[in-house]
Amino acid sequence: MNEAIESHVRSLTGDRKVDRRTFVVTSLGAGFAAFALPVPAQTISTSTEGLVAGEVKVKTSDGEMPAYRAMPATGGNFPVVLVVSEVWGVHEYIKDVTRRVAKNGYFAIAPELFARQGNAASYTDTSKLLAEIVSKASDKQVMGDLDACVAFAKDSGKAETARLGITGFCWGGRIVYMYAAHNPNVKAGVAWYGATARAFFQGDKTALDVAGQIKAPILGLYGAADQGIPNDTVEKMQAALARNPAKGSIQLVYGANDPAAIQAYYAAKEAGRESEMMFVGVDALPHEGVDAVKKGVLNATFEYPNGAKEAIELATKIAAGEKGPKAITLGTRLYTKDNADKGGVEVK
Repeated sequence: MNEAIESHVRSLTGDRKVDRRTFVVTSLGAGFAAFALPVPAQTISTSTEGLVAGEVKVKTSDGEMPAYRAMPATGGNFPVVLVVSEVWGVHEYIKDVTRRVAKNGYFAIAPELFARQGNAASYTDTSKLLAEIVSKASDKQVMGDLDACVAFAKDSGKAETARLGITGFCWGGRIVYMYAAHNPNVKAGVAWYGATARAFFQGDKTALDVAGQIKAPILGLYGAADQGIPNDTVEKMQAALARNPAKGSIQLVYGANDPAAIQAYYAAKEAGRESEMMFVGVDALPHEGVDAVKKGVLNATFEYPNGAKEAIELATKIAAGEKGPKAITLGTRLYTKDNADKGGVEVK
């Protein structure tokens, strides 16, 4: 087993010995990888109710590729999400994720990207799987297959491919970066523990190599204790993406509440972009939002009027047989650095 394969196996299995007893044979039709067994009773199983879901055939440059497609049963012009599997291909977990995405109003499609190399789901030895299947799937092939999925979605008449996203797991997490660099039409990506500093097909580039070409925002999700993806390679990728001149422009972040706005500030600060935008919250709790305004974390926050006083007054009138107003407009208070110490100013 070469170093790259050993590293990937460690990312999947930790220090456990990998042999034929560690994995179960999976298939496109049913079954989970051994790491999901025994399947607990509370395992999420997303139904097809309200969906059109099932296997489809995607035309590629050299034949038809099987894929799992799910979308809402009614409506159209759905934004598109490409779902990219781990090394085991499109097994039950990946199909379930695809249905979950579709339940949220998306045209989701998970292609079997190892179809040419063999049946990835049939392997019980991960090192053999990586050597015999995964290492033979080039980025050129995978990028072409994902392009074919986008074309399939467009030709369906149900999808709006101008709104294109991609998510992937482990091996597929790396593909998120690679495809975002390949296709400038990708609007967002989520990479679940994708390798940033290595490739699997000889001669292919790494995600770090193409980071400067990525125009879309990417959310990378990693575990600090992951033995197969060193923390320093994740940090290098984060820094490379932050340096990307095509990172877009956000001028104002309006949080659903003060904590959300505060978190957005610190996320922007970590990327070195907090000075480029304004952060506005709502709640104006004295020791949260108002303090954040005083410290310069938030540019402003609005007091959230809960209407409790007005509700009690109206209920009292109704109980006494009096008529009350059909609508009540509540004012709020705006807190900025200039007036936070003075209790803000009233606005309507």
